[in-house]
Amino acid sequence: MTLAKLTEESLAKAFRDFRIDADPRPYVDSLESLGSQAKAYPEVPGVLKALDGVPRAIVSDADDAFLTGILKRNRLRSMR
Repeated sequence: MTLAKLTEESLAKAFRDFRIDADPRPYVDSLESLGSQAKAYPEVPGVLKALDGVPRAIVSDADDAFLTGILKRNRLRSMR
């Protein structure tokens, strides 16, 4: 399940549980917009270069497409 879908479903449930008459979609759109603007700290490329050859991993509760987009926009790559 994607982060967007999970967020939409969990917000819809919370809205129902708390009797909030609202559409979760604008909040999901905001999350996706913020994700598209995510920028790596300036030192990240240098740190990754210094760690070349050292095993490392990305640990996140986001889905692959969300993370891949952030990596591409920041000119970073993941090794599979």
